[in-house]
Amino acid sequence: MASAAAPSKDDAPSPESLRAALKALDDIGRSGLAVVPLEPTAAMVTAGLRVGGISETQVMGIYFAMLSAAADDN
Repeated sequence: MASAAAPSKDDAPSPESLRAALKALDDIGRSGLAVVPLEPTAAMVTAGLRVGGISETQVMGIYFAMLSAAADDN
């Protein structure tokens, strides 16, 4: 099995791009939005199962429906 090569120093983001990325994330948070994974984590699914009393398939469907609706709002 082939392993991925370690990134070279030339591949590292510049300090300026890192600052810009952190500022963008801060701006997102200040606007009331959040960055979430495209796929729910195991902990997210477990939380949905616990509070919803529904199946894992339903939890996943709700998560994807909410992401889709959020994308439609923007």
